[in-house]
Amino acid sequence: MRIDVYFEKPSKVGGNMYATLVAQFCDEDLYTACFPALKKNAKYNGLIVTESIKEDVDLSDEYFEDTARKYTKSFW
Repeated sequence: MRIDVYFEKPSKVGGNMYATLVAQFCDEDLYTACFPALKKNAKYNGLIVTESIKEDVDLSDEYFEDTARKYTKSFW
């Protein structure tokens, strides 16, 4: 399982809406622990939190590993 978390700008009537991927979790407990901080950050910036849950994701998938490696390198 993988949980993709997005920050979205609420759409006004006739306005544009966008979503930005801000986090990916492979553990539901970790996601649950982080959710309050994600929600607080989104609210502070005038955004909302949405998520997409993918049940059949192989976490050994090359894309997931490459993405995690890229962000880990840029973070540290």
